[in-house]
Amino acid sequence: LFPLYLSPDQIGTRETIVAYALVLTTFGLMGNTNVLLKFFPKYSLLKRHGLLGLSLLSSLITFFIIISISLIWRTSFLNNLANAPLFQSYFDYLYPIAAGHVIIAIFDSYFRSISLAHVSIFFREFLARILSSIIVIGFGLRIYDFKGFMIAFTSLYFIICCCYVIYLKIRTNHVISFKLKMIQLINLKVIFEFAGYGFIAGAAGILVIQIDKIMITSFINETQTGIYAIAV
Repeated sequence: LFPLYLSPDQIGTRETIVAYALVLTTFGLMGNTNVLLKFFPKYSLLKRHGLLGLSLLSSLITFFIIISISLIWRTSFLNNLANAPLFQSYFDYLYPIAAGHVIIAIFDSYFRSISLAHVSIFFREFLARILSSIIVIGFGLRIYDFKGFMIAFTSLYFIICCCYVIYLKIRTNHVISFKLKMIQLINLKVIFEFAGYGFIAGAAGILVIQIDKIMITSFINETQTGIYAIAV
């Protein structure tokens, strides 16, 4: 539906923002998703002590540190993107989108580790696509402009996050929190080592997949990125 209602520069702007957001997400997660999948069977008894809450907290703290560092170069970075004015205008949307990706990635790994992968797939793939289609159609019907589209598209990630939280509460009566004593019960050295390897592998994979869109927008413009995204 995107090519039907959005212009190439609008598609390119969205694609580039998501590409940058995914790169930031990788640095924010720091291998946390791999840790949940690898060690949850061993530390499943810690579920009641807040394994999910600790994973979310540590990932979000790391994410906000990365964001704070990136803001130092924000102005000079945007000055080098004069060839992509629409992307410049909506650049700041990548921060909440990246935060949404971080939270969803943690929930996804947690759901997979407790054998609820089908629920996570429903939220991430089916529900997200349905909501995306509704948002695009709303834009096509001129219910809102492109700014409204970007706000709705950004909100989509947090709607999905809320779905995870509500499902956990209804299905398992799980409350997202954690107890400090849990840290004493796990081998942090082994976990940090594994998280480091997971981070390197994840970062390499994301960069390979997303670098094309980032480079096209940086060296040409967001319109060409939109055409490229439609083609591939």
